[in-house]
Amino acid sequence: MSGMTSSRPGADVVARALSERIDELVRWLGLAPLDKAGNMWTPLNPMRGDRHPGSFVIYGRGHAKAGGWVDYVEPDRLKGDALDLCAYIRTGNPRDRRTGYAAACEFLGWEGARALDLPAQEKQRLALERDRELAEKADAEALAAERRQAFERWAHRDRRIEVDGVVWRYLASRGIDLHKFIADRRRPNALKQRDDDFHRESKRKLVSMTALISGPDGKPWSVHRTFLKADGSGKADVEPARKIWPGKFWGGAIRLAKGVNDCSPEEAARQGLCGEVLAIGEGVETMLSVALACPAWRAWAAGNVGAIGRVVVPASVSMVILVGENDESAEARRAFETAMREQAAQAKRQGYELYVTRPPAGVDDFNTALQRLGERFA
Repeated sequence: MSGMTSSRPGADVVARALSERIDELVRWLGLAPLDKAGNMWTPLNPMRGDRHPGSFVIYGRGHAKAGGWVDYVEPDRLKGDALDLCAYIRTGNPRDRRTGYAAACEFLGWEGARALDLPAQEKQRLALERDRELAEKADAEALAAERRQAFERWAHRDRRIEVDGVVWRYLASRGIDLHKFIADRRRPNALKQRDDDFHRESKRKLVSMTALISGPDGKPWSVHRTFLKADGSGKADVEPARKIWPGKFWGGAIRLAKGVNDCSPEEAARQGLCGEVLAIGEGVETMLSVALACPAWRAWAAGNVGAIGRVVVPASVSMVILVGENDESAEARRAFETAMREQAAQAKRQGYELYVTRPPAGVDDFNTALQRLGERFA
């Protein structure tokens, strides 16, 4: 059998075979509890003191990244393909290719797992890494082009919100009086109005409220669109009523209010300012409501609940307040719990205080509270 060493399957072949049977593999590796959200497994990570499922994610069958995995406690180091997963669970080192290959072949039932021809496999690994780097570079260039396209339309074709315009009336219907922002020189400049926004699913041109999502460095990343009724009385009767493009926006945020220092986080860093409070929540309407009640805070909307935990907190911030909702959806509750854990990990690294606030029981979110309480909301 030793003469067949170099003909054994390469690491890429083994990884593909594992990804096709990933749902079996997670059981074989003894991971638990095996809760599955959609096409993702979220067991506890047995290689550290993990007590809450959610930060350790394995992509199951049917997912675009099937076989891949990441631990969001250390997302830069602890991630990889299914072969890396085998190595990590066996040794704690996802780059231990010898152990990972042996474990993988044991699981697959392939012969000769322990006689791996490392030089040949190393050549294959390097070739795969080169291919992956080229693919990642092409993906990054395509994403940058999409971001430029989205920003150019938002910046040059969408228009500022006008008094008694559709977006103005929509926000007023939600209890949000933009006059108060303008009077305090706090106009939410991340918001605009698009008059001819084509909604592909319904094949209709609608008015939309467009919101710029900025990356951690302040550069434009994506545009969030909320489709509205022509009279501004509410969201349009279409599904989905909200869209974000480009879709890779986690880590960024819609910057709605600048807070007490009245400047961007980048300018605050240049001036050496600190001690700021940043409130982070899901939607534009909720976070505008928070900004009205607490004008000294920065108020950012993450775009969806899952993205809250990935928002990168600027250096000028010493306290973060996560704005929750009383959501009836179990999936949304799990997503917010994951977001809390992700922000807690970031807070530990950066040294800011972290708190969570929710509306009173029986109230869906803080925008609903604003509509019910009016001037008494604070």
